Amino acid sequence: MTQEFHLCVTCIGHNTYQIQTGQVSDKMLLVEEVVEWDVEDWLIHVEQIITNVATLRDRYDLYANSIALGKQLYAALFTGKIKDSWNTAQHIAQQENVALLLSLEIATANLVSIPWELLYTKDCFLVSDPQIALRINRVQTPSSNGLAQMNWDSLIHKIQSEDESMLEIESADQEWEETFIDDDSDPAYAEDSAVVADIFSQLAASPASTPEKEVSTLSAHKTQMTTQQQVEPPQKILESSVFVALVVGPLMMAIVAIATLLWGHQQPRQIAVSFTPLGLSRLNHRNWQAVSTQELTAIAIARFHQGDFSTAQNLVEELLNRNELHNAKAALDAIPDAKTDTILYLRGRLAWQSSQVEQARHYWEDAVKQKPDSAKYHNALGFAYYAQDNLNQANDAWFQALYLANESPVKPVTSVNYSHSDNNELLTTYAGLALVLNQSAQNQPLNKQAKLVNEAVKLRKKVLAEQPANFQPQQLNRNWLWHQKAVADWRSLLLIKDQ
Repeated sequence: MTQEFHLCVTCIGHNTYQIQTGQVSDKMLLVEEVVEWDVEDWLIHVEQIITNVATLRDRYDLYANSIALGKQLYAALFTGKIKDSWNTAQHIAQQENVALLLSLEIATANLVSIPWELLYTKDCFLVSDPQIALRINRVQTPSSNGLAQMNWDSLIHKIQSEDESMLEIESADQEWEETFIDDDSDPAYAEDSAVVADIFSQLAASPASTPEKEVSTLSAHKTQMTTQQQVEPPQKILESSVFVALVVGPLMMAIVAIATLLWGHQQPRQIAVSFTPLGLSRLNHRNWQAVSTQELTAIAIARFHQGDFSTAQNLVEELLNRNELHNAKAALDAIPDAKTDTILYLRGRLAWQSSQVEQARHYWEDAVKQKPDSAKYHNALGFAYYAQDNLNQANDAWFQALYLANESPVKPVTSVNYSHSDNNELLTTYAGLALVLNQSAQNQPLNKQAKLVNEAVKLRKKVLAEQPANFQPQQLNRNWLWHQKAVADWRSLLLIKDQ
């Protein structure tokens, strides 16, 4: 017996779509939602996935991009009343012990190229959930030949195999952590740890062979009701299977072999530490810059899933420092619902470096609300306001950063606890206030204008006295926080002679 949950998506305006429920349980009401979707961004992800499959490029990119896109699609489709109705349908199906068929009708031409087969819930693809069957009805074939020919079911099975391999490696890692003790006394520790991390990543990227197996009558029933696509000539039915068995032996033998090869070069306790949170934290300070972007992304995603936010956030920051925006986004998309102040700040930085000033401002405003005592957040928010010519709010943000700095004064350079980053934040605050003073002067009477400019010059002199090299325009152009307008205005301030 099957319970059906029917959804229909239609376009009602530019980037605006209507989602409606159709055939649902008698116990449920029909609902609808109007949403705005950035379909072009989804299609960029799709093309990247297809390119990775076609050219056999980095498996981590394939893994991360597919799951990240699947999560975006799921969150976009199941929102508001639709999400509530969908949750109710799942609950009823479980109570009545029947299969739940999600029938998704895509009645809009520009959405047919979106791989709805990749819909990804909290921990699995929707097509792999043994309690749910998925049927997709498209009004026409995708416009791109690559999209039309793509076997999404096969791709999902490939990714699942990789995911299972990663889980198995993490399990082995935990066993090693319980067995061995941290020790980084060997001078070659950082280098060896990076080598081991690379070996483990290669293992994770090589999917274990997993035999197909029907796990229940529901799984067999699901295979018959899987994804359908309306095309001319007659419909092509794509069958999906559920992989549940792991071939552990070959993978574990490979891990043991690697440990044996490295035994003479490094003690096992040193190998194990490279995958403990402490070990990763140490690597972050020693050797992350020598690690590839793909590996950084993969480890960040894995650490987010494990709840090790501290390490993952450091890795995302390193990706942003490299301006690897796509990879940083893929890592952050691993936790789409996380709204800690640090995650909000990083999402704001990603938007900022992607030239999305308005979005960055919103993220940073939310970060400040969660942690109002962070001078760094206020500084970033000041630049966002300044970029939008909102001098009053920029001034308020930077004054708040200055107030926080005065609450915890920066120690002199001679102090053991001196923090270069804290001092740089304070100087950035002074520079921001100098920018506001100089720009505000332009709309004031001459007598007041001179006074404001004079104060701006004083702040400029203070900044340059402490860090003359770091606050030259050519250096600020390399600083992600300083956008072109701020650099240009600072250059103009530098040209003003001392009063």
